[in-house]
Amino acid sequence: MAKKVKGGAMGAQTRDEFILSGSIVIGAAGAIASTTGLCPSAAAGVSPGVVKTAGKTGRYTVTLDAKYITLRFLGAPGLVGPADAAIATADEAYYRNRTTQTFDIQTCLAGVRTDADPASGTEIHWAVVVRDL
Repeated sequence: MAKKVKGGAMGAQTRDEFILSGSIVIGAAGAIASTTGLCPSAAAGVSPGVVKTAGKTGRYTVTLDAKYITLRFLGAPGLVGPADAAIATADEAYYRNRTTQTFDIQTCLAGVRTDADPASGTEIHWAVVVRDL
């Protein structure tokens, strides 16, 4: 489970702000193999969670544990490619569709910005600052 780092931590500005973070490991065909952090894989039947967004190539929806007053991102999602393999698929990631409880992570090919699933074994790391209700 990700730690909720309260106010004063790098990125958090006030006492009622928390840093939430997590990771998604990609399996075959862009499926979620596992997750770590605050949001377990929805495949485990747990909500909040992370799911591969239905009908969307390279998109993953993260649902946080609660609604917050504000939600802002700490940099772009980080991609870590699989060991000893060429990065031939998705090599950039962006945040999309932010609310105060959910957001999407979209992966694509650099340069052409074509939606693409990450290679099996790719890790996606994310971090957000939220303000508590």
